[in-house]
Amino acid sequence: MTSRRFVLLLSIVLFFSLYSGESWAAKEEKPAFAKLAADKERQSKALAHYTMGIIYDEKGERNLAIREYKKCLKYNPHSILASLRLGVDYLVLGDDDKAVKKFEFVKQIDPKNPEARFLLALVHATREDFVEAQKEYEKIIEYNPEDLRALSSLADIFIVQEKMKEASSVYEKLLEKEPESPILHFNLGIIYNRLERPDEARREMEEAIALDPEYVEAHIVRGILLETKGFYEKAIESYKNALKRDPLNIGVYMRLAYAYSKQGETEDAINHYKIALSMAPENIDGYISLSYLYAEENRFKEALDLLKDATGHNPENAKIYFYTGIIHEKAKEKKLAIESFRKAIELEPKLAEGYNYLGYMFAEDGVNLNEALKLVKKALELDPGNGAYIDSLGWIYFKKGRIDKAIKELERATQILKEDAVIRDHLGDAYFTKGLFDKAMAQWEKSLEFDPEQESVKEKIKKLKIGKE
Repeated sequence: MTSRRFVLLLSIVLFFSLYSGESWAAKEEKPAFAKLAADKERQSKALAHYTMGIIYDEKGERNLAIREYKKCLKYNPHSILASLRLGVDYLVLGDDDKAVKKFEFVKQIDPKNPEARFLLALVHATREDFVEAQKEYEKIIEYNPEDLRALSSLADIFIVQEKMKEASSVYEKLLEKEPESPILHFNLGIIYNRLERPDEARREMEEAIALDPEYVEAHIVRGILLETKGFYEKAIESYKNALKRDPLNIGVYMRLAYAYSKQGETEDAINHYKIALSMAPENIDGYISLSYLYAEENRFKEALDLLKDATGHNPENAKIYFYTGIIHEKAKEKKLAIESFRKAIELEPKLAEGYNYLGYMFAEDGVNLNEALKLVKKALELDPGNGAYIDSLGWIYFKKGRIDKAIKELERATQILKEDAVIRDHLGDAYFTKGLFDKAMAQWEKSLEFDPEQESVKEKIKKLKIGKE
């Protein structure tokens, strides 16, 4: 059973759990049977078979239930509820086409019937026909604008189709009807974040927390949103609030460690990474993050020892070897770095960053440039629009003396990563070599604007200015 069908069947179970078998029949079917008053025997038989169908359904005996609903429909061909239940049983048994026919039949009898349209929408969604599912939900809402179930489902369909603007509009309507719902505020916040409206996203998380202070996920997402704005101290506060309510959440320890590291509180960061690893020794991301932090502190031995421990848990993990390569490279251990990158690529032939990092490292050292070119082209084959990889390609062309090709690729990279200091520096070097000194100056100044601490770039600008005088 696929996950989509599981979701569909779960939705059906929830749908029918709203009703209580015979009491539902008594409430909903009496008008239909009343029309058959002239033939009380047919009326009685239809109701008896319908009731037996419900009993079999409750026992999970779907085939027997189907038999009873069919008999019911022989005596009362227009029974909406028998048709709906028959359609649901077909769905449970995997016969979507027969189910759809029953739900469409109900729509013909009663175009405003929300249950038939709701079930049809579920089938369409399971088939990934989201346009048709959307139409059914919109019809339900047209007939009953207060149907919260349909509104919520419509929002989900928009999200699946990446129509975040439309999804936000639906959630805003839902909140007008249920302003005290923390989950609606949370979901709307997630959508606002996808729409790159982080301030509104954070506001919704704070609304969710105000309504439900125990809402762990809202505390976590609020922390992440604060992180993206650089408000690490406030993010730490959010993560701590999450841990008060869920002290065994490994992910929160990881996020808290990262926020501490960005605050420059290295020991606190290290301690929280260690807590996460003690709780989940198989957490490879924990080893990698902590080792990278050690490397930033020039504690290379501790970093490499940690990654060695990680291989004990997962010796075939390409990421471990990739980050081992990065740390060897930072430690100026080039030969070991190359071995690690080659091992990473061997384990994961689609590891684009592995090809790029090794190729760029060769380019920086001015060695193995033909192999470097092949490596970076392989990275771009796997990830064609990656600005960093395009920069690597341009930089290799520069090192090979193919300046025009270098300029073309480096200009392309700046269009993708407009505020990358390294790419601007590279493009400045290429322009300078071509004799385009004004353009070189403009790129180096841009590079400094994005990273003012680059002494080498400052020196290039100084020399160029002296040369112009």
